[in-house]
Amino acid sequence: MSFTKNIFLVGMPGSGKSTVGRLLAARLGLDFYDLDSEIELGQDRSIADIFEDGEENLFRRIESATLLRFLKRENRFVMATGGGTPCFHNGIKLMNESGVTVYLDTPIDILINRTGKKLHRPLLQSNRDSTIKKLLNDRQSCYSQAIYALDTAALSLDQKIDKIISLSTE
Repeated sequence: MSFTKNIFLVGMPGSGKSTVGRLLAARLGLDFYDLDSEIELGQDRSIADIFEDGEENLFRRIESATLLRFLKRENRFVMATGGGTPCFHNGIKLMNESGVTVYLDTPIDILINRTGKKLHRPLLQSNRDSTIKKLLNDRQSCYSQAIYALDTAALSLDQKIDKIISLSTE
């Protein structure tokens, strides 16, 4: 199976973008990139440090520039984006023009449970539950612009991957 477009996974922190993306790329024989990890590699510091140095605005500029570099690549790939990537600097529009975007629509209780295990998320350091609810509410209109939405609530990991492959080949 040969893919002519990139696949971008979008959604909230804790929606499973990195886990699904890594396995999806392996199944398709494509390169996988986690945008947050690529930012940290390129900046030689953590996202938390970037937030400390320049607040969210600096991070969003770096995030956008990193995304743009990947959009210029000729080889196709699967990318797990950061939770806010689609919502800043025309991110969702750029990704939609360069590939297939899939919104991993994940129930709020699952997001809260999964993000509670991770301490490296700068936007979720205080009042995590209410912050996640607010972020989801603020970002929903952006996520709804993804080419596809996948309700992940009742799907196993394999089912998510199968469904994304099916959507991406339509």
